[in-house]
Amino acid sequence: MMTDEIISKIKGLTPVNDGNSYSLITIDKENGPFFGKNQIGNVCFVIPSNSAHPRQSSRATKELTLILDLECGFNIDGSEHSMLSNILVCKSSDDTDIAAFVRLCTAFAGDDLNSRSITELFSALTRLFTTKRQSDVNTITGLFGELYTIYYLESQEIDVSKAWQKKDLMKFDFTISPTKRLEVKTAVGSERKHHFKHEQLYYEDYDIMVVSLMLREANQGISVFDVVDFCRKKYASDYARLNIIESKLSDYSDDELKGMVYDETYLERNIKFVQASEVPRFKEKSPNNLTNAEYDCNLGETIGITLDQLRQWMP
Repeated sequence: MMTDEIISKIKGLTPVNDGNSYSLITIDKENGPFFGKNQIGNVCFVIPSNSAHPRQSSRATKELTLILDLECGFNIDGSEHSMLSNILVCKSSDDTDIAAFVRLCTAFAGDDLNSRSITELFSALTRLFTTKRQSDVNTITGLFGELYTIYYLESQEIDVSKAWQKKDLMKFDFTISPTKRLEVKTAVGSERKHHFKHEQLYYEDYDIMVVSLMLREANQGISVFDVVDFCRKKYASDYARLNIIESKLSDYSDDELKGMVYDETYLERNIKFVQASEVPRFKEKSPNNLTNAEYDCNLGETIGITLDQLRQWMP
């Protein structure tokens, strides 16, 4: 069930006036997890508790409440039930917050529930809702570049979505194989200049391919929202990767993302795939015994490889 459909069904629920009951809908399975509303109409996510020694507890922030091991009543799709449950409540009425809450909870529900706990989800959402600062332009263009690479290569029948990083700020954007890495770089303007960490170009350790993107703002074209929406659907059941997207965009509405538009024709004409051995760099692994070396490289003179050659490079 897609996010918009879930939100629409939640909005159609009538809160139960009973002080210890919730109105819920099923997502996929009759035994949960569930979405719904609490007594005052806040959106909630409910998972049956399998605790061997239940002990009710709760914690709360301004935007969220987590209740563990609560025995309570539910109206699920019109039928009355009672069960021991873990309940996560979104107290925000902001549509952007609610959509992010539903997306991450849905991905959490689609993941291996034995591999993580609802307290981990609570912590992730707490960080998401309390980190209310607009990401700088480099963060947005960097995320756009990575997601556009997934979007564009899939249109060319090359799927790198499963290779994208599962943790933010890893050394390389994509782990293609044990020995191959893909790194995405974006440049705004007419100069193909990118910033690298020295380790990202040390091809003696890995077979590294650089995706070089040139961005040009436009009134019409492809927006940040377009690629974000594509990848939100792609990672609808992938909690770790979806969390990266939502965390970086936590203070942007969908309308704001739709307003960040790039010339798609310019993007497609200027995308370049460059092997790290072609990129200008220091030759030493640690130049002059320094660490964390970073520098700008101009890839304007590099030739790069074709899409067919990239397909051959892929495992």
